[in-house]
Amino acid sequence: MSAREKFEISSGIATALFGGVNCFIVLGMDSPRLRTQDYLFVLLIWMILPLMVAIGSFFHVARQKAFGVVLLSIGGIFLAAAFFYIWLMVLGSWYFPLWRAIIEIMPSVMALLTMIACVVGVAKLRADEPRNLTSHSTGARNSAAFIRED
Repeated sequence: MSAREKFEISSGIATALFGGVNCFIVLGMDSPRLRTQDYLFVLLIWMILPLMVAIGSFFHVARQKAFGVVLLSIGGIFLAAAFFYIWLMVLGSWYFPLWRAIIEIMPSVMALLTMIACVVGVAKLRADEPRNLTSHSTGARNSAAFIRED
């Protein structure tokens, strides 16, 4: 396993861990003010999406499945949107503590790092693929050899 793959898996796991910590902090500190819809939103943003990133990075690196890239991308894109939303919330209000903003942004930052590692891995895989530089007629002759007559 290369260093990039180790980094992708470890940042995916860190995304899930920070998401779990965020979920407990938000539910613990804000639970008297939350409605049922808010609980579902907190679970979606801070538990399901980071788990999607972690599971996607595992399937991409360990299992070499394209499904992992899709899962990682979906979770990462929504966490990146949450990153910008939280920063707008921090800049727009003075009562939001900075330590809590940093903790709430960490899953998004780790998801972005995981997505960058995934893109680098896919780009490296594409660069390592052998290219077909033969002419069209030679390719047709070679492909005709694969047709079996029964």
